[in-house]
Amino acid sequence: MNQSSPRKLKVGRRFLGVRFINCMTYGRLYINDTGNGYSGRCPKCGKLYEIRIGAEGTSERMFAAYC
Repeated sequence: MNQSSPRKLKVGRRFLGVRFINCMTYGRLYINDTGNGYSGRCPKCGKLYEIRIGAEGTSERMFAAYC
C-alpha cells in the first residue's frame, strides 16, 4: 500500500455474536433489513432467533442462548 494513498475503512453488516449453549457452537445474528432488530439461526439445529433493538438496550455485542 502506498503511504500517500488514503486508507479505506471496511464497513460490513452489523451483527451480534451468540454462543449457542446446547449445540456447543457460535453464530451471528445480523441486523435485519428495516434496521430495528437482529435475526439469525443456530448453525447446528436451525432454531430462529429474532432480537429487537430497543431504546433502553445494551451495548454488549456477545450473548449466550439456549437452543
